Amino acid sequence: MKFCYSFLIILVFSVISRAEIKIEYRINKLHGLFNFILAASDQPHTPPGLKEVFLRSKYNTKENQDLLTAFNLLDRSLQNGYNFSKSIPGRENGVQVQDQILTQSFYAKDLADLNQRTIGLMPINDQIQFFSILKKFEPIFEELVWKGAEHQLKKHKNKLEKLAKKVNFQKMFETARIFYHANWPADAPFLIGLYPIPFLKDFKNSTNSHSIGSVEEHGVLIGIDDDVNDSFGVIFHELCHSIYGSQSADFQNEFYHYFADSKQPERFQTYDWINEALATAIGNGWAYEKANQVMQRKSWYNDPIIDALSKEIFAETKNYLSQEKPVDKDFIENTIVAYARKFPDAVYSYDKVLSKIIFVHNQSLTTNSTAKAILRKNIRVFDFHASAPLVHEKTYSSISDTSNAAFIVFNDKDLSDFKTLSEHFSILKNNLTTIKNMKTSSFFSAVDENSRAFIVVKIEKETQLETALAKMLKVEKIDPKNPIQVF
Repeated sequence: MKFCYSFLIILVFSVISRAEIKIEYRINKLHGLFNFILAASDQPHTPPGLKEVFLRSKYNTKENQDLLTAFNLLDRSLQNGYNFSKSIPGRENGVQVQDQILTQSFYAKDLADLNQRTIGLMPINDQIQFFSILKKFEPIFEELVWKGAEHQLKKHKNKLEKLAKKVNFQKMFETARIFYHANWPADAPFLIGLYPIPFLKDFKNSTNSHSIGSVEEHGVLIGIDDDVNDSFGVIFHELCHSIYGSQSADFQNEFYHYFADSKQPERFQTYDWINEALATAIGNGWAYEKANQVMQRKSWYNDPIIDALSKEIFAETKNYLSQEKPVDKDFIENTIVAYARKFPDAVYSYDKVLSKIIFVHNQSLTTNSTAKAILRKNIRVFDFHASAPLVHEKTYSSISDTSNAAFIVFNDKDLSDFKTLSEHFSILKNNLTTIKNMKTSSFFSAVDENSRAFIVVKIEKETQLETALAKMLKVEKIDPKNPIQVF
């Protein structure tokens, strides 16, 4: 009986592993409307074409720009959310309010229904303001974007469904699941929402996609012959993020230590990029090739680091997939070496370390939103987090829980607080005297024992932050022998 019972368990798990993953495509005007406002208000990671079509229109008035400014002030609520406790760096386990609203916008019948579905996600006054802005922009979106778009989106959806059968999507999914050591539940469907992006003849057009757990959104260029094969690669890319997120806690910890145990200085920078690099190599590389029978020649990702790294590791990734071989320590070590080969001195290069930032300040010199805007205006920031004030347990943990470069801003009045902060980080504590004696309009830069950058900027007014960034980009690299730079 014991043998039969064990055999039954194996059989059940075998059936589950072979169960077909359900894919559902949805098209909803409200989802497109929300993305339109996010883009028009210059939110990061949004399609530039959506903003451009608004800027060129008769609706680009002071009144509507004021509404978009008001929308940006809701950022504090939209970026809020919940995150379950975690002990593995770089692994978030939660969701933001903005993503919850995006998900519900796939299902809502109208704005009133969406309002009802999202009650309680943000303070009531913010919710009233949010839906008031959506209501005013709804007819603008209908005229500039939605009119005529729904038909093309449905055609694109039908083509994607046919292509999935042609390339044996289920087999591809299972291969990716094995590679990632993933535990994706067989009865959990994927929802893929399509929204329109107008194609502009005299503009550098691009699309944008986003993964929210088992939900994905994918922008489709409207007004041009659609490339369904390219869409399939991008959608599979986002699918990989979902699969990656379904790894067990035990394997997430093992995966992290593949990097942490490496002797390469670039180990943690590579870890920071691995999620996007693998998804790009598999989605925009392997899946695209499956759909087209040729490798994609154009840029795979609209970020030079991710694009280059994914192509650098593509051959080995494809080899593992062809053998249905799970990612292992050797693969990761080779990936770290590939990153170091492609980006020499990356741990000291300002353009690399500033691409992912934890911004720390006392709120007396600037605000989170203003700092983010200044940074994004001057450099390519892929990931931005902020924490204030300098002296707070949450700030200490925010710095400790990420490998992003710590970018700390202070002035003379903050010296006591900075000293308290420095007690928690040896690189700051060991250089406290040097930093305390810095003149205004200067910054300290160094790399700690884990090859993580710490940048401390001393300014008296917000506008000096932009000057400091210009100086960093001019000198290009952190100089361990000369940590202080005046600007």
